[in-house]
Amino acid sequence: MMSIEIKELAYTYMRGTPFERKALEGVSLDIPKGSYVALAGHTGSGKSTLIQHMNGLLSPDKGSVVVDGTDINKKSDAARKMRRKVGMVFQYPENQLFEETVAFDIAFGPLNLGLDEAAATKRVKKAMELVQLDYDKYKERSPFQLSGGQKRRAAIAGVLAMQPDYLVLDEPAAGLDPQGKEDMMQMVKSLHKGGTTIVLVSHDMDDIARFADKLVVMDGGRIIFDGKPMELFSDREKTEHAGLRLPKLTSLLLSVREAGFDVDVTMTDMDKAVEMIAGMIRERKCRNAK
Repeated sequence: MMSIEIKELAYTYMRGTPFERKALEGVSLDIPKGSYVALAGHTGSGKSTLIQHMNGLLSPDKGSVVVDGTDINKKSDAARKMRRKVGMVFQYPENQLFEETVAFDIAFGPLNLGLDEAAATKRVKKAMELVQLDYDKYKERSPFQLSGGQKRRAAIAGVLAMQPDYLVLDEPAAGLDPQGKEDMMQMVKSLHKGGTTIVLVSHDMDDIARFADKLVVMDGGRIIFDGKPMELFSDREKTEHAGLRLPKLTSLLLSVREAGFDVDVTMTDMDKAVEMIAGMIRERKCRNAK
């Protein structure tokens, strides 16, 4: 089965100096192709260090990262090609925009791969379509004239133009207004539905509950939870022990259950949950009125 397999990964920053700091220790993780995996944990837990190993930006002290059967830290053409299959989008990727036009910026990666202009343009059009930026409307615009959300979409398009099978996103909605945040998360959901494997680093448990099918929680450079999000969130004590807050809807549903209502605490659709709770309250009022 195609996947990213991380085996017994260990990494230490500034090894051999007085500032040595162990960032990862014995991390093993499987990211199946087609999945939507969320990475959570407090600042300094090792999340950012881990994702930088997924496409070879960092090389482990121990352990391995195997993408679709290839160890990406080997010195070989196969390893180099496989590293490109994992696209990386850092926080505030719009800070990396630099070309005169949106189209030139997105084409930078494909042209560096040696593609001719026609092939690169084809990739630019496809990438802009995926992030819902109209090619004809935005291709000639300066990236610096775009709105915050549009800049981020353009930056993500630059990564998608490299045609990765896996897309790693570090807080992709950070700094966006509520509507921009929702638009961004829906765009990522659309990419996943289109076949791209998603690895999402996020502090937003509501987004994780709504979108991810697997949750990995890190603490002190180790994985302390690896499973379905609601396996953790449906238990208030376990969630707090993992250093996370409950999604707002889950917290509400747990409180409703604690008040004596038999509710499904794994629901992630707010409208349906409100409708269900209102129906239960009406039913209880009718019973009490008899």
